[in-house]
Amino acid sequence: MGFISGTFGLGAGWAIGPTINLIMLAPLKVATTTSAVIISIGDTAAIVPYFISGSLIPIFAVPAVTGLMAGARIGAKVAVRIKAKYVRYILTCILLFVGVRLIWVGLWMMR
Repeated sequence: MGFISGTFGLGAGWAIGPTINLIMLAPLKVATTTSAVIISIGDTAAIVPYFISGSLIPIFAVPAVTGLMAGARIGAKVAVRIKAKYVRYILTCILLFVGVRLIWVGLWMMR
């Protein structure tokens, strides 16, 4: 998983979840949870230098952490009730949307 995360950037949740599901054949709910844990450990380690140097700006950090915690709680409650098939469709749609948007922005920047 370190190779996948390093290849696609810090975090790389969009790559880790599908990789765990499709290559390692873990169930989708297990893959998304494992992806979240991997990302949280990596991002926690990445923020330490900023915290030590005093570069952490509370006006940005507090809303980000609040949104992260709220999203995690809501996602955990929804994941228990929703079927894995629908989670797969939702993730596929999100990944397709983000991919098309990135290509669109890239093409726009090239002109």
